[in-house]
Amino acid sequence: MIMAVRLPDGTVVSGSSGTTDPAGEKTWSLDTQSALGSVTKSFTAVVIMQLVEEGKLSLDDTIDAWFPDQPNADKITVRMLLSHTSGLANYISGDNSLEPRWAREYTPMELVAEANRLGPVDEPGSSIAHYSNTNYILLGLIVEAITGNSWAEEVRSRIIEPLHLEHTTFAGEEGVWDGTMLPGYFKTPDGYISTLELPSYPHSSTSWAAGEMVSTVSDLLTFATALFDGKLVSQETLAEMGTPLGKDPENGVVWASAALRSRTCRAASEWKVAFRAIAPSTSASGNQVAGGNASQHRGGRCHRPQLDGSGLSALFAAGRWQPAPEDAGAAMQGLLDDQVKEQGITGMIMAARLPDGSVVSRSSGATDPVTKTPWTMDTVSALGSVTKSYTAVVIMQLVQEGKLSLDDTIDKWFPDQPNADKITVRMLLSHTSGLGGFIPAGNERDPKWSDEWAPMDLVAEANRLVLWTNRVVAPTIQTQITCCWE
Repeated sequence: MIMAVRLPDGTVVSGSSGTTDPAGEKTWSLDTQSALGSVTKSFTAVVIMQLVEEGKLSLDDTIDAWFPDQPNADKITVRMLLSHTSGLANYISGDNSLEPRWAREYTPMELVAEANRLGPVDEPGSSIAHYSNTNYILLGLIVEAITGNSWAEEVRSRIIEPLHLEHTTFAGEEGVWDGTMLPGYFKTPDGYISTLELPSYPHSSTSWAAGEMVSTVSDLLTFATALFDGKLVSQETLAEMGTPLGKDPENGVVWASAALRSRTCRAASEWKVAFRAIAPSTSASGNQVAGGNASQHRGGRCHRPQLDGSGLSALFAAGRWQPAPEDAGAAMQGLLDDQVKEQGITGMIMAARLPDGSVVSRSSGATDPVTKTPWTMDTVSALGSVTKSYTAVVIMQLVQEGKLSLDDTIDKWFPDQPNADKITVRMLLSHTSGLGGFIPAGNERDPKWSDEWAPMDLVAEANRLVLWTNRVVAPTIQTQITCCWE
């Protein structure tokens, strides 16, 4: 795979791992062309939002004007299609994606008919999002109905050509699927098999406006930068695209208008909200990120901490616009109210410092169930594992002062510690030391923990446990910062 980041000053940093094929004959480059998959939805969404800006449709238009025979068409809106809250089933999923029937060419309406045959998965406008390619097939058809041009022509004329995306095209075009585009690979007992060699692999038409595009990391960076710099849609429209609408428990994300989704990642030294436009993304610091993978089947999911990013994409979405304090406060309040209810807790408080330095805070519930004392910015409560962030800062300051190195092994301080000659400071910071927790899950309420403990007594408890003790992990480039993928 390959990944590239455009820093706020315009500098592009890229790196790759492995090769583009199992034989190891070709290396990745910024111009390696591979399937975008669902990143295609971001392009489709931009075209829809441009049509909204042109006054040719509204996000709240119901789709019965274009699809009078579609079930629930008088209740499903364009906004619901964009945010996967239409309740429409996905006509193709991981469970049935390799059935031989998908190898033939399909028309968009045939795909919609397949979804309708499955029946709805929820009511239109539900707060629970159900990821479905069907939504974006319908959006592609709406683009064609409004403009009189094909969906591909509109994407090309509105995005590809103005941005000079020279390596961005469509898998269905001649010479792409079995020519310039990098295939994916399936691992079998006998080795790897290319998607081009798999008779049952889905035809490119089965993804169309939901996933048919092909591009490169370089072009994705250009697209993401233009999008978040307001060159494709206005900043107001971009904010609308980032407004959270539906929680997707299955995928651990929150869907906003226009296929934008937020995830919350935990770092050893900070909590941060990363904002993703499927693959191209922009963090709150203004860095554009893009990545590619030779396989059609990507792994990875996000840990969901107690306080997730459900209402935060409206606050930090692209890091390129200043959210109004009232919008930030409303997003916060909704998040906190939801969390207090879902977790069954007394209350919580949250504050955010916006890019201009202003602070917005909101609270929900109370500090205790008896007195109903409200939360304030000065209410003192336990930090728990946030304490690790303070400890990590002190360690990194000592590194800057030359008093230790991240690659120092800990045997100089703990000569009797098992594997001390292999465990480094870096591993302790990044939880890759192989050491187990001294309080295993399930025995937190053991009466022994109510006693006072010396730090080395806690280490001795960890060493006494068998779990993890033989799993020392080699140093990684993550240093003290880790994130949410596993």
